[in-house]
Amino acid sequence: MAITRRGFLGGIAVTFASAFARRLSAEAAANEPLLRFGALSDTHLRTTDDPEQLGRVFRWLHGRNADAVVISGDITEQGLNTEVEFLVRIWNDAFPGGKAADGRMVEKFWVWGNHDYSDASYMRRMPPEKLAEQIKVSVFGDKDAAWRRIGEGAFPGETFTKTIKGFSFVGTHWKHEDETVAWLKAHPEVDTSKFFVYVQHPQPNATVFAQGRPKPGKKYKGLREDMRAYSNCFMVAGHSHKSVSDDLALWQGDFTVFGAGSTKSVSMRPGYENSPGAPAPGKYVPHTRACSGGGASQGSLVSVYPDKVIVERMEFSRGQALGDAWELPLPLERHPDNPFVIAEQAPAPEFPEGAKVGVAFRPQSKDRLGRKEAQYKVWVPYAQKKGRYGRVVEYVFEALDAESGDVLVKRKTLQDFYLCSEKQAMTEGGRCKFAVADLPAGKSVKFRVTPRNAAGKGGRSLTSDAVRVKS
Repeated sequence: MAITRRGFLGGIAVTFASAFARRLSAEAAANEPLLRFGALSDTHLRTTDDPEQLGRVFRWLHGRNADAVVISGDITEQGLNTEVEFLVRIWNDAFPGGKAADGRMVEKFWVWGNHDYSDASYMRRMPPEKLAEQIKVSVFGDKDAAWRRIGEGAFPGETFTKTIKGFSFVGTHWKHEDETVAWLKAHPEVDTSKFFVYVQHPQPNATVFAQGRPKPGKKYKGLREDMRAYSNCFMVAGHSHKSVSDDLALWQGDFTVFGAGSTKSVSMRPGYENSPGAPAPGKYVPHTRACSGGGASQGSLVSVYPDKVIVERMEFSRGQALGDAWELPLPLERHPDNPFVIAEQAPAPEFPEGAKVGVAFRPQSKDRLGRKEAQYKVWVPYAQKKGRYGRVVEYVFEALDAESGDVLVKRKTLQDFYLCSEKQAMTEGGRCKFAVADLPAGKSVKFRVTPRNAAGKGGRSLTSDAVRVKS
């Protein structure tokens, strides 16, 4: 059959379009991660909880096409079977039939924590007979039934493995973490020659959130020293509830640890002028009101590509990113002398151009116990990060002798809403109050403020005009 010019050109167009579509499809596939998994911890679910708090986390992971969801312990508050059943209902609402939107199965990879195993501190204080009755209807009372209840079949043992999209996942339940290395050596089918995920509940000592070196002779909690041989390990741990808005949530020594935060309640850094909580009897009483956590609920999505790992950190009560996603090169790098590489490489936060220190005398203010006192209120605008990482975490407030420059009083405060998204935190600046009684009466003082990131790296300081301290 003769081919017309129009038909010939049309055939070329179709062939070109098909080739172009194939190329776009190949490019899209190349930009797709090899693996996506949610990294959650400490859901602490009670049957009286609003299912929406955890449901919105699961739905976000569903919308991001997660292949699996990791929960690193304390899944329930009391380990009760009714709490497990409640959790499964929330899961099934978000993942109907346990599947993603495209019909793929979404894998559960969950480990039990101390609350799930009836080993929380308040449980240990219960009368023995009452605790024994509770255990009968709990995860710890029948581990096999509990595992079947979450839809995972027979209980696989205290340490277990699953292969998800060609990657090994290894999990260890509460108080069996010390068995991990021996178990890995006895299970050569676990491919540790490439990136693999290890999940346990406690965060190892001297890793995430713990700047400085461990004390001599102090071992990792829940790990043998031999774990250092597994440089391809990406550990997901919880238990501390500390915030993944903090760049110290990632530690890369001889292996990698990610402190996954909590979807239920996130804790603040302690020891600040505005840390939450009542002052201890006989101890220093702060003069500055407690900073706000904003009711944070945190979780992350980890995406594994051939050459990198991307960690997206979310605050779910507002549906906002906690900050720019972390990007880790693959193979995972060792930084034994500088394991907080993300935090340490981040530039210091800086105050905006033209920013000034505000100072106001408050003769009828109150300390944190509600006692009336005269105070100086000092404040600054929000200090913004200057790179992808390094959002402001704290401010150092100093009262200086206006003549000599000597430091008279020094206070550290947390940035309000630092548990939440940077967008939320930017609605507040830094603030601190000084009791007039703590300053030299009649002296001229200046107030200097320095913003610092998670690693303690300080930006440019601002100093107020001199003020004469009231008598």
